[in-house]
Amino acid sequence: MCKTLCTRLIIVFLFLISFIADAQVNYHSTDNKAIKQFEKGLLAYNNKVDDDALKYLLAAVDRDSGFYEAWDLLSRLYFELEEKESSLKALYKMVEIEPKKRPSDWYYIATLEQEKENFEVAFSSYTTYLDLGDDNFALLEQAVRSQDDCEFAIWSMKNPVAYDPVNLGPSINTEDPEYLPCLTADDQLLLFTRRVKDSRVPQGMQDNLYYTIRDEDRIWKVAVPLEGINSVYNEGAASISANGNTLVFTACAFYGEYGSGRNGFGSCDLFISSQKGNGWSSPQNIGNAINSAAWESQPSLSADGNTLYFIRAPKKKDKNPNQEIYVSQRINGGQWSKAQKLSGPVNTPYREETVLIHPDGQTLYFSSDGHPGMGGLDIFMSRLGKDGKWGEVKNLGYPINTPNDENSLLVATNGEIAYFSSTMEGGYGSFDLYSFELYPEARPKAVTYMKGRVFDYDDKSPLGAHFELIDLATSELVYSSSSDSINGEFLIPITYGKDYALNVEKESYLFYSENFQMKERQNDNPFIMNVPLRKITIGSEVVLRNVFFDSDEYSLKEESKIELNKLLTFLNQNPKVSIEVEGHTDNIGNNTHNRSLSDQRAKQVFQYLVDNGIDSNRLKFKGYGADSPISDNDTEEGRANNRRTSVSIIAK
Repeated sequence: MCKTLCTRLIIVFLFLISFIADAQVNYHSTDNKAIKQFEKGLLAYNNKVDDDALKYLLAAVDRDSGFYEAWDLLSRLYFELEEKESSLKALYKMVEIEPKKRPSDWYYIATLEQEKENFEVAFSSYTTYLDLGDDNFALLEQAVRSQDDCEFAIWSMKNPVAYDPVNLGPSINTEDPEYLPCLTADDQLLLFTRRVKDSRVPQGMQDNLYYTIRDEDRIWKVAVPLEGINSVYNEGAASISANGNTLVFTACAFYGEYGSGRNGFGSCDLFISSQKGNGWSSPQNIGNAINSAAWESQPSLSADGNTLYFIRAPKKKDKNPNQEIYVSQRINGGQWSKAQKLSGPVNTPYREETVLIHPDGQTLYFSSDGHPGMGGLDIFMSRLGKDGKWGEVKNLGYPINTPNDENSLLVATNGEIAYFSSTMEGGYGSFDLYSFELYPEARPKAVTYMKGRVFDYDDKSPLGAHFELIDLATSELVYSSSSDSINGEFLIPITYGKDYALNVEKESYLFYSENFQMKERQNDNPFIMNVPLRKITIGSEVVLRNVFFDSDEYSLKEESKIELNKLLTFLNQNPKVSIEVEGHTDNIGNNTHNRSLSDQRAKQVFQYLVDNGIDSNRLKFKGYGADSPISDNDTEEGRANNRRTSVSIIAK
């Protein structure tokens, strides 16, 4: 059943029998027995005795097949009984009797044909309705939009996209509804909403959050409730950060016999919680920069947890009561900026739902009935351009989209697998979770991830440390986050097509440097690595993996400044520390030349620090040539490791 289309029909059918009270003497039928049966049917209908109403109305049209008013009421009754085919047949009898009497009859025909995916017939019927004209401007506007939908649907069904959904199975799906999934960047934890029976609450049902993790064979384990978050109140429609450490979810303010509930600003608000080790912090209202007296739900956190997209449905008295996508960013001190409507072509004057920002940070998926589609809520995508604006909105196509309402799309980090919720046949109950391979044109930018643990170099104890991933070409901060302070674990999404500098830092420790050459890389295997941090002690050393020179040259390349500025910050924050800048080469070439080259390279770094305000008395430099290898010089990879610039602590 199509929620959006049926809602439209319910609205317009309210007008179907308005003529009866004023026009009973102007029936199309002159057969008194037929009129008597019709009036009995009308009385039964008004008294909600549907079986009798149906019996009398069928008797009326059996006596007089041209009885327009009887077919009219039959059409409404069949629709309310969810016998759509019979309702449509009655409408066709009406326009056969009076093709121009009431233009809206053609609108109702078009809507039901559209729901049946008879788009060409629906398009023609909308055309007839528009040609006849109407004084119902809302219906006229909707007919024009629906014609666009039919035109799109006709093309889409002739050009279907690849789509083969697979039920996620009984470990996740039950006879209860499961929907609104979200996923960590490593594809290891799936979180979703389940509506369960609960006798403790007046409505007898409530939403709770459940999660499942993969076993060693990548099979989903049996889903369990999310302890520390679920309560006697509704919790659902969640989003989890890429590293699994931050959770934003929807909860509705409730006050009653079970206590004060969760304080809110309106009907439903967004709440936030952080994972520390194996537990979750007490959920906190995310604040009035995001929440309002309206309804906020369906959040989507960016991979780094610093941008939040969500849906807001204004109060009914507002000029535009339709749901729209809003966005907010973390600002100084971790506070959120005042939420703003998403700019560009994404939002419409109609309804948007279930927004998702992919870990690539540039691809947005959402549902809407305001863009041309198949007839209900369709799933769309838009990409963020280099100018910072959202680009063309693209419908994901048929059969992903149908005349039913489609929403809740989740796309995995690798962009290849998508998850969604559906009531399609063959499931375990109401809504079930499914997955399918997303066709290439609808995929986000290729993304992988780096996953590992930060720990103390000496005693191996886990550390909470700050991460920064920086675009080497533009110096733009791409990702900022922290490792878990209890277990030291971290996860960072990395988008292909760029080269990155990674810096990890913690107070009282030397920072850690790494380089990711992703511009040409095609392999989507994740990076599994550990990050040992050395305390600031004499002899501690760090390799500056993002200081670059051309082959056999000693002039610093421009992108080296990102790393050198990090070194400047470190020295300014630790004014008692003195360092030696060391240059190293591989063993290829003349030893004297290598030593001279490495010395010149170390001197360039030394001079950069002096030129930017570091006292030269705190600095030394020296070139070691090939004398201090850290890898085997027999391989290219080993030689690349040996060609390095490093700094070591010589005083503190």
